Amino acid sequence: MTMAPIDPARQSLAHAKTGNGKRRRPLRIATLVCLAVLVLVGLPGYIVAGRAYTEGHIFEVENGQTMRFNAVEGDQVWLAVIMHHSINALWAGTLSLTIDDGQANVPIVKRYQDWDKSIQSWSKRGSDQSSSSHESDFTAGGIVDIPRTGDGQQHTFEGKLSGSVTYPTDAGGMYFRNEQKSVSVPVEITVIPIGGSGWSTSTVVKGAIVVDLVLCAVLVMSALTSVGYSWTERVRTARRLGSQGIRFRLIGSVKDVGLSAVGALFGGAIIVVGVSAVLAGFTGLHPDDRVPVFVGQSPLAISGLIALAIVLRIVSAGISPDPPG
Repeated sequence: MTMAPIDPARQSLAHAKTGNGKRRRPLRIATLVCLAVLVLVGLPGYIVAGRAYTEGHIFEVENGQTMRFNAVEGDQVWLAVIMHHSINALWAGTLSLTIDDGQANVPIVKRYQDWDKSIQSWSKRGSDQSSSSHESDFTAGGIVDIPRTGDGQQHTFEGKLSGSVTYPTDAGGMYFRNEQKSVSVPVEITVIPIGGSGWSTSTVVKGAIVVDLVLCAVLVMSALTSVGYSWTERVRTARRLGSQGIRFRLIGSVKDVGLSAVGALFGGAIIVVGVSAVLAGFTGLHPDDRVPVFVGQSPLAISGLIALAIVLRIVSAGISPDPPG
C-alpha cells in the first residue's frame, strides 16, 4: 500500500495553527464572556436606563397645557413647548421659567433669528405640490437646572414657562411670513431630595453607557489582538514555505487584506447605522439639544465600537494563513 506524500505547506500550516490555537484559547474565553455580558446585561441595561432617562428628563407639552413632573434635586431636565407649522422647523425667541410668583426667574433659552427671505418654502418650482409640506412641528425649549432643596425634604414648586417664539410660515409661492406667538405653560415641579427615595436616572444611564463602552472596547482590543495573531501565523507559514512563501506572503496578503477590509468596512457601515438606529429607537436618546452630548451620542458610540470589533474579526479571518495546495 502506497502512502500519499505529506504536503510540507499543509504540515507547516497545521503546526502554526496548533501553536497559536493554544495561545488564543484564553483570549477566546475572555471574548466570549465579555460578549455574553454585553448582550445579556450591558445592552438591555442600557436600553432600560436610557428609556427611564428620557421619560424623566424630557418634558414637552402643547402651549397652554400644564406641565407636571418629578425631578431629583441638582439634575438637569429639558422643558419645551410644542409648536406647529414652521418652515424647516426654524424658530427664534426667548423663554424663561418663573417659579413661585416671581421669586425665581430662570432664563431657559435665547435664540436669535437666523433666516431671511432666501427661504424657499416650496418643494419644487412649478410643482403643484403644496408648499405647506415643508412646514413641520417643532419644540421650543431648553435645559433647566433643578434647584436643591437644602433641607432633605420633598418640595413642590409652581411656576410658569413663558416667553415668545417667532417662526417662519408659508405665505404662498416663494414667500414666507414670520409668525409670533406668546408662550404660557403652567409648570408644577416636585423636587425629590437625593438620598431618601431620590435617585437620578442621569447617573444610572451614564454608568450604563460607561460599562457598555468598556465592554465594547475590550471586544475591539480582543479583535485587534486576533488580527496580530493571524498576521503572525501568516508570516511564520510563509517562512516555512521557502520560495513559495514569497508569493504567499506578499501578493496573497495584499489580496486577502484588501478584499476582507473592503467587505468589512461595508458591513461595518451597515452595522453602525442599523445598531445605532435600534438603540436610539428603544432608548429615545438622540444627538440633539435635549440631552447632554455624552448621552445623546452614546447609541452611535456603542454601535461604532461593535462595528469596529466585527470589522477587525473579519480582517483577522481574511489574513489567516491558507497556503496554496
